[in-house]
Amino acid sequence: MIAVLRTLLFCVALVFSGTAFAQDAWQQGRQAYERGDFATAARHLTVAARAGNQRAALSLGFLYDNGWGVVRDGATAQELYIAAAPLMAMAKNNLAYLWARQNGLLKQALCLSAQTLAEEPDNAYYLDTYGFILLRLERAEQARAYFAKAIRILPDYADALEHLGDVAAMTGAGTARDYWRRAQTNPRDERQNARVQAKLGGAPGLGDVNQHPPFKLRDPGLPKECGMPSV
Repeated sequence: MIAVLRTLLFCVALVFSGTAFAQDAWQQGRQAYERGDFATAARHLTVAARAGNQRAALSLGFLYDNGWGVVRDGATAQELYIAAAPLMAMAKNNLAYLWARQNGLLKQALCLSAQTLAEEPDNAYYLDTYGFILLRLERAEQARAYFAKAIRILPDYADALEHLGDVAAMTGAGTARDYWRRAQTNPRDERQNARVQAKLGGAPGLGDVNQHPPFKLRDPGLPKECGMPSV
């Protein structure tokens, strides 16, 4: 009995030790991420994500999605977002936006995005994602309301402003250039700035939406039909 108890206590100690190690890796990864040392962040976050830390999986997925501190890899980003999605609305949002950028699994992406808005109906980033998926589905008029609400919440949000310009261009409204110019005053990055400049110069369509090279999109069993969130 004593031997069994010792074995049990040893196993419990190993579990807590592993949990503490993973938590320490998460904290170190988060701190490195916040100071912009993405390569160091990726090393620590990888340890924490492998131990099941969903916050680490989300952050690591974002690094792979953008190629910060690691080789840019959409397939790896997808798997990390899927791992984090059950408990994290931001992971659901990022996964839905990734699929929309790749122009695939759009019905699943729309339902996944709707789940995030059920949790946080006034989150401008989630509103923009939902609207962008509607754009991909060629439902520009419906998308307009979600982008409009996003900029009521965050008036200088460049993504929503750019997308409102896209809606105006697709529907023949005369306000596209006004929205694109507003987006240019606070671009998210140089890629967006160049894309908006191209649209102002007459380039057709959505332009470079930061797609990855093609990879297999994996549906973990999400619904394809769901109601639209209210705005």
